[in-house]
Amino acid sequence: MLTSMASDLTPVYADGPWTHRDVSANGARFHVVELGDGPLALFLHGFPQFWWTWREQLTAFADAGYRAVAMDLRGIGGSDKPPRGYDPLTATMDVTGVIRALGESNAVLVGHGLGAGLAWRTTAPPRPGCWSRGADPAGRRPTWRDATGTRSRSRASRTARWSISAGRSVR
Repeated sequence: MLTSMASDLTPVYADGPWTHRDVSANGARFHVVELGDGPLALFLHGFPQFWWTWREQLTAFADAGYRAVAMDLRGIGGSDKPPRGYDPLTATMDVTGVIRALGESNAVLVGHGLGAGLAWRTTAPPRPGCWSRGADPAGRRPTWRDATGTRSRSRASRTARWSISAGRSVR
């Protein structure tokens, strides 16, 4: 049984110029891939991808002087797959926890698909100061839902968008 599980994860631990390791954050274990030294750039994949989505960007960012780290989100790839904890708030706390577990107080966040929404959510209040700037390669702006389920581009989402572009927290 253990052998078949290990073979299922073989693509997750692909060889390359990067290093693989696990970090504990927010009550779970997360698989991360690291390359380079400098300010932290944390890459958040979409669904159903895993860290491999960012392999080319990891080398480019590392060459540009960043500590490029791609994480497998909760329930995906080499990260823990607990029975619960897949809500947006927990996912946001996972990201901030991984930033802290990597020994950093802030990071550049780069997201794609689900990861882009997660990056947007992480940059919004009430967690100012845990990120320095971010990017969504697709360039979409999030639409938040209020308590009634109505879609809205509230002041919070406009603030998060400006903050990401400017690279500083708005308070």
